Amino acid sequence: MWPVAVIVVLMVAPVNARQSVLHQAPDFFVSGREAEIRFTVSGFTPSESQPAYVLIRETGRQTFRRIRAEIADNSYVAKISAGVMSPPSVEYYILVENLPGGQLSYPPASPDDFPVTVQVIPQEDVVTYRRTGVEHNVEYTILTPLPDERVPYFDVAVAVALYSELEIGDSELGIIWNRTDVSDQADISGRFVSYIPQNVRPGTHSVEIYRIADDRKLTIVRWDFSVYDPDAAFERAVNNPFIPYGSAEVGYRNQSFGGFNQNMLTGQTRLAGGTNEFRYNLSALITSEETSRLQAQNRYSADLQYRNIFQVQLGDLYPDMNPFMISGRRILGVETAVRTLRQNLNFYFLFGQLNRRVGVRYGEIEKQIFQVSENISDSVYVLGLRESGGAYRRDILAARLEVGNNRPFRLGLNMMRIQDDTSSLTLFDNIDDLPDRLLSTPIGAEARDNPDQFRINNPGIRPQGNFVLATDIQFNADRNRIHFQSDMAASLMNNDISAGILTEERAEELGYFIDSKTVSWIERFSWFIIINENMNATPFRLDEDQTEVFVPSGIFANHNRMQLNYFNHTLSVQYRWVGPDYTSLASSGLRRDYSGFLISDRVRFLSNTLFITGSFENYRDNVINNRSSTTWTNGYRLNTSWFPADRDFPNISIGITYQDRDNGIARTNPWFAAEPAVIRNAAVRNISIVNGDTVVTATPRNSSTLQITGTVSKQFEWLDATNEASISFSNIATRDNGFYYGEFNGFNLSLGLRSLLRRIPMKVNMTASISRSESLAGLNSTNIAGINAAVSYEFLDQRLNVFGDLGYASRTSDLQSLTIESMGGELSVFNKFYVPDAESLVRIESNSYIVRAGSRFNIDWNHAVALDLSYNNVVSKGGFGAIPNDRFLQIRYIFNL
Repeated sequence: MWPVAVIVVLMVAPVNARQSVLHQAPDFFVSGREAEIRFTVSGFTPSESQPAYVLIRETGRQTFRRIRAEIADNSYVAKISAGVMSPPSVEYYILVENLPGGQLSYPPASPDDFPVTVQVIPQEDVVTYRRTGVEHNVEYTILTPLPDERVPYFDVAVAVALYSELEIGDSELGIIWNRTDVSDQADISGRFVSYIPQNVRPGTHSVEIYRIADDRKLTIVRWDFSVYDPDAAFERAVNNPFIPYGSAEVGYRNQSFGGFNQNMLTGQTRLAGGTNEFRYNLSALITSEETSRLQAQNRYSADLQYRNIFQVQLGDLYPDMNPFMISGRRILGVETAVRTLRQNLNFYFLFGQLNRRVGVRYGEIEKQIFQVSENISDSVYVLGLRESGGAYRRDILAARLEVGNNRPFRLGLNMMRIQDDTSSLTLFDNIDDLPDRLLSTPIGAEARDNPDQFRINNPGIRPQGNFVLATDIQFNADRNRIHFQSDMAASLMNNDISAGILTEERAEELGYFIDSKTVSWIERFSWFIIINENMNATPFRLDEDQTEVFVPSGIFANHNRMQLNYFNHTLSVQYRWVGPDYTSLASSGLRRDYSGFLISDRVRFLSNTLFITGSFENYRDNVINNRSSTTWTNGYRLNTSWFPADRDFPNISIGITYQDRDNGIARTNPWFAAEPAVIRNAAVRNISIVNGDTVVTATPRNSSTLQITGTVSKQFEWLDATNEASISFSNIATRDNGFYYGEFNGFNLSLGLRSLLRRIPMKVNMTASISRSESLAGLNSTNIAGINAAVSYEFLDQRLNVFGDLGYASRTSDLQSLTIESMGGELSVFNKFYVPDAESLVRIESNSYIVRAGSRFNIDWNHAVALDLSYNNVVSKGGFGAIPNDRFLQIRYIFNL
């Protein structure tokens, strides 16, 4: 009988309770080391047509880096570069797009405000944690190979030093190599165990040191490492540029989600190779989903590098020059880097496209007749769209000069210009722009004779321009114990460049005066950005008789950070200021119009196994005081993490976050002054009487949020398997004193058990979860419980891998919307307030059954085939009626070179 397991199903208010992001946050990350964030979607096989992203930042940073996840082992895997991993912690959340129910996130509620927080431990601290420990009264030190180390097949030797105050005989100790007891072949003493295996094959290998006590086998330490063959083709490529290593894959996918059927073909390849001086990396992804009506789905890239002196990247790029300028956006183009003077003087240049052109498809002119009165009718002629969509080609040009190599100093000067190509797209603004084919019809001829009655439904897109200057400074001292970093930028943004630069004639039409000197300056500056009346902030003041050039403060942004590492403390102080008019079209997730500071300190105790982190942050919006109210935000965080070296104790992490927001505006409305809070605090508008006039004032902001999270995990040996049990929970509660229906409460609890069997190549997981949430002051509530059973097994000397899982989720939701009523019966602008809409109350009960299965067969080193399938069945009553079943089938052929 096959063992089964249960995987967490955290489904917080999905559209139909059959999909949610499944993710177990890591206990910690290691600074200066690459990391992986792995996750899946319940009941769904990952595919390129449903892209997933991890948005991650160092704690205190104001922007998230958007990293696209790759697909590996039927999961999404995002590879995080070492440069992101900076103590004391990082924050991230997960997005999965293009799903039938829309977009999914993890955490499911307010992920950008309350992301996952994971501690980042300095590398020197974690080495001790991984290499040494105490288990069953025996201290151990792994000498070789280290956990997760990669060693050549001819240099594999296992050595572990042991110490115990107990008298341990040689016969009480043993070693297991790849699930086989090899104690009789090893050199074992009471203080040392060594073993040299023979005929070691490339791949992942496991070692376990154990002790026999009271007729029980007690595991002292177990770890994995990998072995490679320098003579294999993919390793020889490092020394021979003509023999690349890589892979190619073709696949067919048939899927039906939400009643929408698709058949898709995909092909992708990766090739890499090089010598010690020259390296190259090529990749391509081709899919039948490519269409001129969307942004590019196919992807091509090439990376060529000569030593560390010259590098050129072509195709689809993800450049990262400066967080205020370019971060997290895919660009089709070319990026070059020239590094000189031992990387102390470096030049970077980028040119390409942020968006490609997507044409606007107009339909035919239609005549629409409407009734003006009982006996009078009128007509209009409308040119509509045959298909939605449309985009200008958006070009980007960027450059960076870098002085220093960050040991101990680095200065970066950056420039970026983004401009839509106005000639790449044709939009009709009036009837004179229309081609003859549209006007040659009878209705078109009528429209031409009645131009005042002609209307065009354009897609609402306008060509834009953006110019950014940025600088960044980094300084390190005292063996990197002192770290300072500062990013500063200024931005000019034009929301419509179609009319060209501002001229004297255009200014006169607008009722302003502009002198010829200013016009000349605008013309010279137009290479960087077209300046006209559509700017976010115009760099000069205009009035009826003069022009005054000035620098608007809202176009600036800066972020400064100082970090000190002394006496087991990591103290960080940060300050940021981002103006309301600062914009970068190449930086995603940039928050504007806020300023404030963050102070955090992480303290290490008990030989770097106990970490306590506390922080305080204070922010405000309305930084240039151009609005009627200012919202202040205070945040307090405390996190305690314990990662004991002794495996008899569990890993524990507990976090508390408290945040309050207040703009100092009281809820006032004379129509509701004598009413209870359920009416007074539900007013649509805030009203004041000023000098006898009724005035609409700013909306009150007065809320607080408390979030408590915790994770406990423990490794143990049971039933001849290495197991890890875990329990995690999250509770979030938001209280809103300014709006009666602004409260939100959510709770999640999950239990899990992951097992790796030693005698047979099988992995199992067992987990269960419950989730509850309430919003709109309890009007909406959702309860979800989910389980999932999964197992993977390897046959034929690890050449055939088979997996399967079965999931079940139950959801009960009570949903009710708000409607607007008025005090006194007559609806006006001032006496509106929100009330529950009794007619909208609906209860949704659903049960989802999810089946997934798949296999991969490695025919030999070069060839493999894979099959993935899934089927979802949802039984629902109430709400939206019947929900169609989902299915997924994918077949792939993989060729490894």
